[in-house]
Amino acid sequence: MSTNLRNIHDELIAKLDIVEQINKYVTLTKKGQSYVCLCPFHDDSNPSMNVSPSKRIFKCFVCGEGGDVVRFVSKFQKISYPQALKMLADQSGIAYSSNTFYEPKSNYSELDLQVIDLLERVNSFYKLEFIKLKNSLLYDFFTSRQLNNELLSLFDIGYASKDSFLEFFGDEIKQNALIFAKAGLIHADSKQPIFANRITFAIRNSEGKVVGFSARTLNKDEKPKYINSAESTIFQKSEILYNFQQANQNIVDHELIIVEGFFDVIALAKIKRLNAVALMGTALTLKHLKLLKNKNIILFLDGDNAGQKASLASAKFLLSKGIDVRIVANKTRLDPDEIIKELGIEYLQNMLANAPAALDFVYDYFKTQYSLISGSNNDLNSIQHFVACINEYIQYSSPTVQSYYKSKVNSDFKYTPDFDQNHSKTSEFDLSVNDEYFGFEDTNTFLAHDFVPDYIPPEPLDINAPNFSEKPYKIAQHSQNKNKLSWIDLLFYLILDHPDLYDLFIQRQQKVNEKMSLNVFNDYKHSIMNQMMQGNLNNNQKQDIRQTLTHNDEQLTKIYENYRQNFGRGSNDSNSIYEDFEFVYNKARIEADEEYINDTKQPFNKEMIAQNDNLFNERSKNIIIIQGRKDKNVKK
Repeated sequence: MSTNLRNIHDELIAKLDIVEQINKYVTLTKKGQSYVCLCPFHDDSNPSMNVSPSKRIFKCFVCGEGGDVVRFVSKFQKISYPQALKMLADQSGIAYSSNTFYEPKSNYSELDLQVIDLLERVNSFYKLEFIKLKNSLLYDFFTSRQLNNELLSLFDIGYASKDSFLEFFGDEIKQNALIFAKAGLIHADSKQPIFANRITFAIRNSEGKVVGFSARTLNKDEKPKYINSAESTIFQKSEILYNFQQANQNIVDHELIIVEGFFDVIALAKIKRLNAVALMGTALTLKHLKLLKNKNIILFLDGDNAGQKASLASAKFLLSKGIDVRIVANKTRLDPDEIIKELGIEYLQNMLANAPAALDFVYDYFKTQYSLISGSNNDLNSIQHFVACINEYIQYSSPTVQSYYKSKVNSDFKYTPDFDQNHSKTSEFDLSVNDEYFGFEDTNTFLAHDFVPDYIPPEPLDINAPNFSEKPYKIAQHSQNKNKLSWIDLLFYLILDHPDLYDLFIQRQQKVNEKMSLNVFNDYKHSIMNQMMQGNLNNNQKQDIRQTLTHNDEQLTKIYENYRQNFGRGSNDSNSIYEDFEFVYNKARIEADEEYINDTKQPFNKEMIAQNDNLFNERSKNIIIIQGRKDKNVKK
């Protein structure tokens, strides 16, 4: 008998036919690869609910309700998520236990596996096409970059000949154009190849599976220079580091080099440094952390102003997560491949070997920016701004390291700094990184309206629960644990026993510009929100919600209880509880905004949104509101 709810849930999803189950409650009609019906969760006169047997989910593109079969039964029967799980488990002959909570899904959907298989085959085709070196542009590129067949194979470099692609895959495209479109290989309308006459780089995830391509033009006048596969359920740029799987297998002393582009990775391979990865046109994100934990990072970005700012931004992010960082002092303004050609292999090797610790790099960088000279009579205002800048990095260090830099500043400038985590003085120096610096473009945009932002998710909650007595703004500083909890779940749990906050929560949700939208979540969050908005929860309902939020797990319950007991106790001020509420609510709303944006970006959803004017207008309006909130937060 299984004792893990997540295992039971996954077993149910794999075992049950979602079409058969939902058809017990409503009448489904087959439409293409999916099924449609009148949505039972709102007054529907035109079939707006879509059921996907391959993805095993349902989705109403008017009211937004959606999820898996457990979610449908829960919503339709008006029972809790655990109750629906139990009911379906009993019907299926699966023993039910409520002692443990869910774990994140790790399995690929059936459609994802088909896409991955196709991408692998296409990658092999592209690689063979490159080796043929059919045209002069391709041959010139091959020789100028000093490539060889070993490098082509090692880094999955190919050539997407438009004519050869259509000749080889033409019949298959006619039979199953959908899978090629889902894989981002052809345009859904014209059936023409997306990567036409370009150099291709297969993008593999951390498991080594091909999940997309990046393609470079051979014509220097053609724009954009690079195009990527459209983001999908298997390809998210913010989660991928190019060449990670191979680099991870060649790591020595936990050392991983992060560079800008594919050819920087290849250049380092030429000097036998196979432990390099490249960013996929984005800054480092929280989702990259699972790949970088327990690594010592060397940042090797361009030496120009934009590259240095990107290095500083990346270093700050990594230092804040407790990751050791060194930064290559690249004063040549050349990339690694150019350094090898113009200055030689030994020069490049010395640059890597002598890369200073990030804090030393930061110290020297800002010292130069503010024109400070050790031992001279420097301007006091410049020294103070210098200290404010380096404190943004030093604040994450141990007391010993902070003490060292205090002594260094005092020795160099006869000034005693105050390095602390609450340092409020801000720098006048602009360290913002232009998005164009990471110069890739997606082939597809959201319905020709490219306003869906890349949203930075909130810090995950630390299961080693911080005390609210440390004040809300310090809670996030504890959030470095890999075990993530949901800010939304925590918010629900905290306000159950606070009537005043319960009323405040409802008031916030009734304001268009302040509310969070949870109808895009495929779990219990939207159902709990609806229960709360109806008001007057009785004790049994509250207990049922607690059971859902904690999954009946003893450890998780203790964590939430720890938060609840310290909630609003940060000071003697009677407003402390409201201050704490505002902090958690804002974090929960950012989490909800991120999910809303991700849901809107999904190719499956884009197609349905495009077919419904009301839904398109609603999504557009909400995205604009979310973007406004994001811009407001950035300005704070």
